[in-house]
Amino acid sequence: MLPLSRPVHQASGTFEFRHEVVDNVDAFYFAHFPGGEITLEGVDEHERSVLKQVRWWTPEEIDATAVPVYPPDIADAVRRLAAT
Repeated sequence: MLPLSRPVHQASGTFEFRHEVVDNVDAFYFAHFPGGEITLEGVDEHERSVLKQVRWWTPEEIDATAVPVYPPDIADAVRRLAAT
C-alpha cells in the first residue's frame, strides 16, 4: 500500500446509479506510484460493472479526450500537484 497525503482535491455531484439518485463527495489523495500494473484491488462488484478501462492519463490526454472524465477539473488538479 502506498503512503497517502492528506486530501488534496475534492469533488461532489449528484448522479443516478442503478436507478437511484446518489449525492456523492469524492476525496482525492496524492501518492507517488513506483510503476507497474494498475489493478482493481479493493473495487467492489458494482464499481467494476461500470468501469470500462483503467489506465494512467496525462493532464493533456484528459483535456483532449471526448470521453467524459470526472471530476471535470481533475487535469488542473494534477497539474497543480505536479508543480509542487
